[in-house]
Amino acid sequence: MNPLSLLFKKQYAVEEKVQRLLRFLEDIAHLYQAAYEAYLEGSIEKFFSTES
Repeated sequence: MNPLSLLFKKQYAVEEKVQRLLRFLEDIAHLYQAAYEAYLEGSIEKFFSTES
């Protein structure tokens, strides 16, 4: 197998993992923002009811 081809396959795999991690972090940020807004509004029950 061509070493360059192997390098590109590994690079692609790493890029996929990074993209997955970024999506996960974005989801966590949205959850944190929603929880903080609910906390500031004093309606934490609202946050828990919309999460499910």
